[in-house]
This record gives sequence, C-alpha cells and structure tokens, in this order.
Amino acid sequence: MWPLRTAVSGKQMTPGGATELMELLGKEESINRIKAGIDKLS
Repeated sequence: MWPLRTAVSGKQMTPGGATELMELLGKEESINRIKAGIDKLS
C-alpha cells in the first residue's frame, strides 16, 4: 500500500495510511493523484 500512499500524498511518510488519505480526499481526487503518479513513472 505504500506506493498508493506516496501517489495520493506526494510524500514517503505520512501519519495516516493510503486508505485513510483516499477517504479524506474523495474518490475523484484520489484517482487523479494516482493517475498523475503513474504518468510520472512512464
């Protein structure tokens, strides 16, 4: 789950986990951030 946490937060270490962050951000914003993370890896 740490790659997801990094994608949604932009940081390696966070006080919360990936699922908690995605819950706070909402579905649409979480998906946008994950897509941006995938684009950076391409």
